[in-house]
Amino acid sequence: MPDPNIIARLETYKALAGCFFPPDDHLPQNVENLAAHAPTWVTGIQDSALTMLESLPGDEQGREALRVEHAKLFFGPFEVLAPPFGSVYFHVNKMLSHESIDDAAERYREAGVTSAPDGGNPPDHITAELEFMYYLLFQEHAALCRDDVTVAREWRDRRTDFFPIHLGAWGPLFADRVISFAQSPFYKHLGLVARDILKTEFLLTTGTVEAERVGRSTGAMAAPSMPG
Repeated sequence: MPDPNIIARLETYKALAGCFFPPDDHLPQNVENLAAHAPTWVTGIQDSALTMLESLPGDEQGREALRVEHAKLFFGPFEVLAPPFGSVYFHVNKMLSHESIDDAAERYREAGVTSAPDGGNPPDHITAELEFMYYLLFQEHAALCRDDVTVAREWRDRRTDFFPIHLGAWGPLFADRVISFAQSPFYKHLGLVARDILKTEFLLTTGTVEAERVGRSTGAMAAPSMPG
């Protein structure tokens, strides 16, 4: 049977990606989904998620102010305060800038995604990598629903290979910049939520990899020797 936790995780990534798009009519629903799913598997973020909900603007003037701050943080025009591209933080995973972009794009193609998962931004954009995590978790969940353990493991392996050297490596640094430079409670707490989600995912991912490594090692040690 599928792990119920995987549904919360995939819904969290989908909603979190939506919160980093320019504010539009979908933002309130994305924030509601984030507040509903993320606290079920990430500890300590419920207050920040609720603050995001409470700080959503209720009039056009407030929505315009949020759009302006989004542009200042992620687009410029003069200085991008929180660059949303993994290649900016390439030193954390010991890749050159172009290598980071090319590697992300190749992983998308290998998983059957022919362009950036968000459909518009470069492969190493925060929304593209968040939506790729959603896609990988969704495919793993679908395989588990079919009781296809082999295929589910393949999708999980793609995820545990991708996350530590891409989103897991640079995402927390990006979130720290959002926290540092955001003026509104909404974006400051979005940064806090994103950082805690990514740090929790990193612990889950490294724990899964280590558990499987130990399991394989133990299995090999316990295997009976073939008769000579």
